Amino acid sequence: MSRHRRHIVEMNVVPYIDVMLVLLVIFMVTSPLMSNESKQVDTTEETSEILLKIDLKGYINILDKSTNKEIELHKTIDNGEETANLIKEIMDKHQSKSIILEPDKDITFGRLEDFMIVLQSKDINFSLK
Repeated sequence: MSRHRRHIVEMNVVPYIDVMLVLLVIFMVTSPLMSNESKQVDTTEETSEILLKIDLKGYINILDKSTNKEIELHKTIDNGEETANLIKEIMDKHQSKSIILEPDKDITFGRLEDFMIVLQSKDINFSLK
């Protein structure tokens, strides 16, 4: 009588574990050697921070945070090119590199998006509040 033996086919995982341990050791040795250098930022140059408040109807009020003066533009975000040019002039006058947009919470994103595209085309850096 001949007995048939079943061959057990298993994957040998020992080499994979060895490779993982070697990689772990390499990582543990090199990670303290990586330098965490930080750049020094020159903060001596004064720039004013400009906040653009956009109401529900799309009208823009500009607040210069360094002087707390508010300027009413009497322009809406729907007059994209004209408004963006005016904002660029105000930024140059106040030596500001970027602006902060603070839209009304109920304004539609489509209108705001169109205005942000116009600002980007005029190379105006902005962030949303």
